[in-house]
Amino acid sequence: MKKPLKASADRVSVITLNGKEGNCEFMAAGKGTENIYGLEFYGGNEFNDRTFDEMCQDPGFSRMGVLRMDVDNLGQIFQSGIAPERATLSRYAALSRSFDYFFSGYLNTIRREVSADKSFIIYSGGDDLFIIGRWDIILRMANRIQEDFRKFTCYNPAFSLSGGIAIVPAKYPVMKGAEESGKEEKRAKTHQCGGKGKNAISFMNMPLNWEKEFPVVERLKDEIAERIEENALPKSFIAKILSHAASAEIRDHRIGAVKTYWMMAYDLGRMAGRIKGERAKRLIGNCKAEVAGNKNVLNGNAIASHYHPLELWAFACRWAELQLRTKDEQKHIK
Repeated sequence: MKKPLKASADRVSVITLNGKEGNCEFMAAGKGTENIYGLEFYGGNEFNDRTFDEMCQDPGFSRMGVLRMDVDNLGQIFQSGIAPERATLSRYAALSRSFDYFFSGYLNTIRREVSADKSFIIYSGGDDLFIIGRWDIILRMANRIQEDFRKFTCYNPAFSLSGGIAIVPAKYPVMKGAEESGKEEKRAKTHQCGGKGKNAISFMNMPLNWEKEFPVVERLKDEIAERIEENALPKSFIAKILSHAASAEIRDHRIGAVKTYWMMAYDLGRMAGRIKGERAKRLIGNCKAEVAGNKNVLNGNAIASHYHPLELWAFACRWAELQLRTKDEQKHIK
């Protein structure tokens, strides 16, 4: 390869893609002075040689996550993000190039650091991405992407990301998974929280604002799963919450079936009386109080959300159940 390049009188463009082993090194120029050497990025340069089933840890319970995500209000950013007196072709090119560096180049680094063997980048470039992998890894990766993007944009409030994750069986057709994640992404794009839209992630048909809702719901999910894993909270807690939420006739984030209030108070009161752990008792007590009318907190933590607390408790339970089933599968494989 190098000898013909050195001897050629024709101008040849030699592009190094993502650099040598991802370290952005240019290809050695040698003596080919008439040749043009450059460096470009693209997402998905590395493949782990694993099937989707293997990435999702089949056999047993397994779920694949299909993530689609892009920058919010990109058109508005280009139209009004640069003051008219400073709007030059070079500045627009620099803005576009910066987006591409993040989505085409840095996304590979995020994938390697989060979990290279359980995820795969189908596409990443420009201002959007499409990644598949084990559902919990994909969710963790989506959160890492939005956190690093905020740092990349110096926490400028004009820049945010919205995305959708379809959680499907490991053998589910990827094209259908892409359609499902596209629907989830639309939910995130139309989500409102605190008077502001977008800046959200949606999965299991429920969008959550990245900053105001997602972290609080995730903490609740973690505590529910932890209390169950240590046998302080019965697994039936999840089933009861989901059952009450299904029969509550929630419309416009309001409970229509009034009997839900006293039935939940009765069921959870009996459950709390049968367990001994104080943290589990406190968890159940928080659920009772918040569903009954305290809409500004979730498991004792402040939250700004238009959802009814029962919606958030039910969603956290579904999330915790999925996590617990995935951990049980991992133990089975080991």
